[in-house]
Parts: sequence; C-alpha cells; structure tokens
Amino acid sequence: VNISYNPIDGAVLDNDAGTAGITITNSSFEFNGTSGGTALTISSKGAVLLNNVSLAQNQQAGLLALTTKSLTIKNSAFTYNGNLTNHALIVQPGSAGLVWIENSAFKNNYQDAIHIDLAGDVTLKNLTVEYSGRHGAYINTCAPASSPGTACNLLGNGNVTVTGSRFDGNHTSSSFQQDWEAGLYVWAKGAITLSDVSVQNSGYYSTAIENALTYGAYLYNADAPSAKNVAISKGVFNYNYQTGLYIRTRGSVLMNNISSSRNYVFAAADPNIHGVDIDASFGTGTVTLTVSSQDSLPVS
Repeated sequence: VNISYNPIDGAVLDNDAGTAGITITNSSFEFNGTSGGTALTISSKGAVLLNNVSLAQNQQAGLLALTTKSLTIKNSAFTYNGNLTNHALIVQPGSAGLVWIENSAFKNNYQDAIHIDLAGDVTLKNLTVEYSGRHGAYINTCAPASSPGTACNLLGNGNVTVTGSRFDGNHTSSSFQQDWEAGLYVWAKGAITLSDVSVQNSGYYSTAIENALTYGAYLYNADAPSAKNVAISKGVFNYNYQTGLYIRTRGSVLMNNISSSRNYVFAAADPNIHGVDIDASFGTGTVTLTVSSQDSLPVS
C-alpha cells in the first residue's frame, strides 16, 4: 500500500480486542501529518511485523507502536521524520514482549531515530542510524520508569543486544541541549551486549554555552534488580563530543577490541571527558578490558 499526503494520520491500526497479528509489507507512508497525527499508529496484543516498509518525510512521528507481544521491523527505512516533539520510531511505555529491528536504515530524522520504552527485550541487528537531531537510538527496558536512578519494572528480562550496527553523526541539532544525549543510549533492566558496533561523530560544540554535548554510547544497567553484565566486542567510539563510551553497571564489564579516541573534538580539554568511563561499583562485578585505543580510562 501507499499512504501519503494525509494532513493528519496516515493509518491507525488497532487490534487490542484480540490476539491476532498485524503484518505490513512492501508499503510506504510518506508526507503525512502536516496538521498533526502520525504516519502509522499500531496498537496490538498480537505480533506485529513490518517488512520492506518506507516511512519518510512525515512531519510528526513515523511509527507509533503500543505492543504487548512483539514488534519486528525488517528491511525498512525511516528518513526525514519527526519534529520538536516526535521521533521517527516510537515504542510507547506500556509495551512489552520483544522488539527486533534488523537490516534497516534510519537517516536524517528530526529527533530520535529510534525511541523505545519497553518491558521486554530489544535486539538491533545490521542497522544504519545516522544524522538524527537527538539520540540515534534511545532504548529503555526499565520502562515505565523514565530516568536512571529509578527502580526498573518487574516485567520481562530487559536484555538489550546490538550487533553489526552504526550510530554515527547523531545529535546534530542545537535544539536539544539536555544532559545524557547519546548516539546510542541504553538504560536496561537486563544485560547489555554490543558486537561490531560503531558510535562516532555524535554531538556538536555549542559556543553559546561553551560546552560540547552528547556521549557516544551511554550504557546503564545499574538499576537492574540483580547484577547484569555489559559486554562489548569490536566497538568503535571515536570523535564524539563528550565521553566516547560511558558505562554504569551492577554487573561485570567485558570489553574486547575497542577503540575510543579523539573524543570531545573542537573543544578545550576537559578532565571530565574521557575515551572510556566505567563505574562498576554499584555491585560486585569485575572489569576486564582489552582496549585498542582510548583517550583516558577512569575505572571505579
């Protein structure tokens, strides 16, 4: 299907009354929402699958999803979506189950390219996420809790796995100057696992506030009910405008084949900006590092 040029919603799909699934393939949702609404809204108690779907040039959110079983997105593209209050892809608080996104591209979206609040597991595989105004990907599996330092939900495992993906050139807009912005932001109830991931050139330097904004990768599972680990293999975290790789955990940290160099570019040296910043003192885990390149490495 092609659903385009609607001033408010493009399509609204609701099957909360049952458990049947929703499948959308070979479709486009473009140039919707000039007067409000969302390009594609889905509320489902069954499995949701999007395969070969394009969401582009929508002035509000591209996809707004509330799912309690699973959301799978494959071979799809989200480009030039959103505004000051909307992201390209939104998984709303109250969602549960599994979110799986693979072989897809998210480019030039106004705010977050991917924004997930979920009581469940998230897997991102073979993604290109570039040039977002704010976060490249924001993932919260402690939802409905909304900020680090708050107890996580009691539902689901909350594991986050990211493989073979790039989150480069994000947080490009000076409209967003909040703390903790990142090319890849993960606040997890469960384990965090990254493999073959690039998070580079995220952020910008603001002469107005004489500060550089945005982490490369911000990984936090220190609020987990029990100790959960952070594991990273083959990661590149270079040329970000604050710390390249920031980790806070109750579990152990294992890093192998990591590069985190030349972060905080274009700004004066700041002792609080590091290549890698790890604090595992929330629990009793160990930190094991094989680091190929870093600016500085504080570990506590």
